[in-house]
Amino acid sequence: MKDGKIATDKRIIYFDILNILACISVIALHCNGCFWSFSYERYWVTSVIIESVCYWAVPIFIMLSGANLIDYREKYDTKTFFEKRIKRTVIPFIFWSLFGILVYRGIGQFIHIKDTFTLITNTKIVPIYWFFPIIFSAYLSIPVINAIPQAKRKQVFEYMIAIGFMTISFLPFFCKFIGIDFNESLSFPITGGYILYVILGYYFSHFDISQKCRIIIYSMGVLGLILHAGGTYFLSINQGSINQLLKGYLNFPTIFYSTAIFIGFRYHHWEMDIKCKRILKKISSASLGIYLIHIYFVDKLPIILHFSNKALEWRTIGVLIVWGICLAIVFVMKK
Repeated sequence: MKDGKIATDKRIIYFDILNILACISVIALHCNGCFWSFSYERYWVTSVIIESVCYWAVPIFIMLSGANLIDYREKYDTKTFFEKRIKRTVIPFIFWSLFGILVYRGIGQFIHIKDTFTLITNTKIVPIYWFFPIIFSAYLSIPVINAIPQAKRKQVFEYMIAIGFMTISFLPFFCKFIGIDFNESLSFPITGGYILYVILGYYFSHFDISQKCRIIIYSMGVLGLILHAGGTYFLSINQGSINQLLKGYLNFPTIFYSTAIFIGFRYHHWEMDIKCKRILKKISSASLGIYLIHIYFVDKLPIILHFSNKALEWRTIGVLIVWGICLAIVFVMKK
């Protein structure tokens, strides 16, 4: 398959590779939680670097959903689409949220049904599950996006990306930068709730991007990373606390950086044998399970291994340890 797409059983290899690396990067973000405790100590410098380098993970997961799912009607009907989404994501989210309540609150919490419902839907028990409501809303939007005729998608998506970027990403940043309030009512509603990344994922995986455009996007990606890391560091140092002007998954540095990574993986020529492709496919299929359980190991392993959560070893080697343990557990549970 052209444009860096190598398929095995109709799977695209760079999707699997991005999925695996994004999963590891999410764990890195959580192992690097010391970033949120501002300090003039050396550890905070490395925490800014890790935070910035790995920040693309969440946007990439959403982009992969758009790339994989918008054309779902080529495989099955809308009823089947939602049945699959409920089975693969909604039920695991509810189960592991209940598990989290049991771990952190105890069985007595289940007596209060209203409170339990609130804790789950607002991800109060396992805060990292904030991602699920976002992806659920994306799933609800995909049948509508799919209804856009194929012949019109390129132009429609380009319009959605351009207007969405200006009103959801750039203008809010610009207004904050110059110190004025941005009227949220001006935000383009059709690409609200992270739908912008769903559209970006489909667009950049289905339409050809010229080499000239790719070079521009890669340059913007480097700029986005530098602004996110350098800007956050220097503004925070001057302020004496974490400055979030350049942070945020919908902020323009993150969009630039994440898009550049996605396109870079698409256009890289992946050469590997069938065995490697099958291994990647199997590991990629475990990413959701890893995401659901890894936080318990992030919380407990530093204590067990006598690591400081500020130690660079924990925030690098520890990431791979957590990922490896969770991968093994998911494989065992699947069997």
